[in-house]
Amino acid sequence: MLSMCLQQMTSLAVRLGIRVRAALLVAIFDKAMKVEGIQTSASEVISLVSSDCHRMMEGCFWFHYLWSGPLEATAIIGLLLYLLQLPALVGLGLLLLFLPLQFYLAHVIATVREKNAIASSD
Repeated sequence: MLSMCLQQMTSLAVRLGIRVRAALLVAIFDKAMKVEGIQTSASEVISLVSSDCHRMMEGCFWFHYLWSGPLEATAIIGLLLYLLQLPALVGLGLLLLFLPLQFYLAHVIATVREKNAIASSD
């Protein structure tokens, strides 16, 4: 049941992302045709536009995990506590113990990605 719901959510999110990307591409193309005196080459504009529009499309996909992830985690933890009772608390304690490590590693990865993005755009 859960996998069917996730499949539907993913499918709808991808469709929405494709629509958003297409609408942005059309809007930016129309605006670019009306603006005169652009100092950048067409290939640079196309590269930036396609990259940014693709990120917006991915954002539509990943946005749904902001609400479904915590809901899913709460349901799973509740089910574990109901079924396993005390042993589930040990696992939950280990999960909470390693949470700061996950935040630190995510911060390191984000910093490396940001430096990479700056280096690749120059």
